[in-house]
Amino acid sequence: MTKTPSSLRTAGVKTVALRRFLAQENRSGRTLSPAFLRELRLVDRTLELFWIERYGIWVVYRVRRQGVVPGDDSMIKEFELVGLHGEPRDPGPWLFDWLRRHDKTKGGSVDPAYYDKWYWERLRQEEQDEEDKQEAWKKQIGEDCGKEMLVYAVNNKKHFNMKSKRTR
Repeated sequence: MTKTPSSLRTAGVKTVALRRFLAQENRSGRTLSPAFLRELRLVDRTLELFWIERYGIWVVYRVRRQGVVPGDDSMIKEFELVGLHGEPRDPGPWLFDWLRRHDKTKGGSVDPAYYDKWYWERLRQEEQDEEDKQEAWKKQIGEDCGKEMLVYAVNNKKHFNMKSKRTR
């Protein structure tokens, strides 16, 4: 059974990046089988999967603009392979089914204008969620630690003693 688009939520992975920087994220050397990559190319030649070590997830990127060399290709994030509850999910045959059903290219099953609208709304929602998290975090810090710790946490400066020092 394949997952719905709501199961492919996004996290803190770069939305746009150069291919060489994405390749550097894979410090553990995790790779996919050549047969899997061939199947992915048959579905869509512009899609690629990258393992992002920092977040422990696979991310599907699309070539946005080709560079002079492959490392300079500009890649745009399509979605992350995560389950319904945000748990990491390994690529498998379910991915090909999902990609075929939600194809937004010319002649695909999804209207590109609708997808673009959905994509930008999703980015705006991510920004709003991040702002809400920051506000909730600031409020919690303020309640837990008082004004001095709030100033410290917000400004990321070293904690200093508010009492004046005697001069000699």
